[in-house]
Amino acid sequence: MIHYVRQTQKTTLDHITGLTYSESADYLVLDRATIRNLELFEPSNPTTDNTKDSLLGVINKTRTGMGARLLRNWWSAVNCSCRNLHRVWKPSVS
Repeated sequence: MIHYVRQTQKTTLDHITGLTYSESADYLVLDRATIRNLELFEPSNPTTDNTKDSLLGVINKTRTGMGARLLRNWWSAVNCSCRNLHRVWKPSVS
């Protein structure tokens, strides 16, 4: 893959440090109706074109377009693998 990109882009690839493979079974993919009903990316009112009225618009504090796209991708397919859940979720001990 890296070889192909080097050949086709004709530029330095110093920013690419590696590739990772993800299993689709590790992700909870939300369908269009769920995304629409939760107003994740767009408000339910079609007359307003303001994406800031969506949940993503409220929490998006990214500084670049690439960061905003990455955040949107994370919300589109939530990683629910056991490895990731144990890494992120730390239950409180009573």
